[in-house]
Amino acid sequence: MSGEKRKLLANMDKNAPIDELPDCQHKFDKIELEFGADSEFKYVDIGFDHNEPEKILGKDFGGMLDHWGRASEMEGAELFKDGASHEDIIQGALGDCYFLSALSVLGNQKIKDIFISEQDGADHWKKTGAFCLRFFKNDEAEIVIVDDWIPMDYENMPVFTKGGTKGLELWPAILEKGYAKLYSSYAFIEAGKVQMALSDLTERGFPEEIKLSDYKRNLKLFQQKLFKLDKVAALMGAGSPEHADGDSAVSEQGIVFGHAYAILDVDEFEGQQLVKLRNPHGRSYNTREWEGDWADDSQQWNDRSIAKLNYTPDTEEADGVFWMSTIDFLTNFKYIYICRALTDSEGWANK
Repeated sequence: MSGEKRKLLANMDKNAPIDELPDCQHKFDKIELEFGADSEFKYVDIGFDHNEPEKILGKDFGGMLDHWGRASEMEGAELFKDGASHEDIIQGALGDCYFLSALSVLGNQKIKDIFISEQDGADHWKKTGAFCLRFFKNDEAEIVIVDDWIPMDYENMPVFTKGGTKGLELWPAILEKGYAKLYSSYAFIEAGKVQMALSDLTERGFPEEIKLSDYKRNLKLFQQKLFKLDKVAALMGAGSPEHADGDSAVSEQGIVFGHAYAILDVDEFEGQQLVKLRNPHGRSYNTREWEGDWADDSQQWNDRSIAKLNYTPDTEEADGVFWMSTIDFLTNFKYIYICRALTDSEGWANK
């Protein structure tokens, strides 16, 4: 939390108008009272105002943004549909793959815990047009309030992160907007590290980074390290090597350069240690997946491996999820990004 916000909270006049209050639970309580059941209007956050796009966006996104629309007015929109899952996240025009990979590994309950305004599942946001979120910037809880104005494309879908197969599951877009406000603009959350985003999203989360070059000559040690991290439920992501052309460059076997992936699982099959990853582009038109051993169309998949790894390969359409061996992982990736809870004594004992 910035010193300026801490000072505002300490000197807050609780009777001040909503727009003069710093983001906090008291402010959100007033929003719900003012824009509740009897109001004809919805909340507009003048502190992060879509009417000032140069401020909220932070840069020109080259015409990809067609207009701004309220999520609560999108026909068929829901905040959550059957819970929160990595399958809901589809990266759009914003280069925040690290943040989306962090969201992909959090799991349903940790995602829902960020939405402190929707804990009762009553969908107040559809009436108020407002959300109250809790992040943990610099290991300190910080409340961020956002309205539901979202940058849209010409099809009236979020131009940045979309949610669900039809783009109507809103939690990824709202968390992305909240994270942008936390760091002052959408442009400011382009490019980053998975472990730092995970630290911002989890209470007492300690970020770490492993250079895979340190393990290229000792596969066994790397496998032991990876299994220990998985055993203590460490949250993990992976980063591919940089390229002069950035993430527009793709390796011969389908790994996007300079891109962050989520590590969803670690397992083994008949003596082979395997890693399950997800490209945050998800099921979108430009998604690329691993094309080597253990790719969805590889011969390694049979009744035994499918049952053991609880995985159904999709050979018809890329969904961003794939398995690969730890040997290939070491060859094709540069970093592992880790976040462990400081309260997890078992996790630290196994460090």
